[in-house]
Amino acid sequence: MNVYFLLASVGAVLLLVWQFTVGLKKIIAPLKGSELDPIAKTLLQCGYHFQSVMLLCSAAVLVACGFDVIASMQGFGVVLFIAMFFGMCSIWQLYISFISEVKQPFVNVNHWLLYALISIFSLLGALN
Repeated sequence: MNVYFLLASVGAVLLLVWQFTVGLKKIIAPLKGSELDPIAKTLLQCGYHFQSVMLLCSAAVLVACGFDVIASMQGFGVVLFIAMFFGMCSIWQLYISFISEVKQPFVNVNHWLLYALISIFSLLGALN
């Protein structure tokens, strides 16, 4: 059993729960009511739900690797990809937050922390 993978999967599940509860109310509902171009609204919604699918798949893979359901050799590359992906998401979200007009980006746009933790725990699990 790999505790680091399980901790990373908990982070992914927490983000997924946030996406389907708070995120739908604070992000998707205002987006649907906005006066953006319909194509832009559709593409933004697709991106939002692509992220949800990635979180779900990543959590499933991390749980499977955490309980040694997947052989370590097969899971190693996938887990490194997950670590890289969420690490880049964390960096990218911080960058965009700081160049935007958001006040206190560390506090108001705080997904970067869970993205970073998923990345770090995935990497630690792979190196363990």
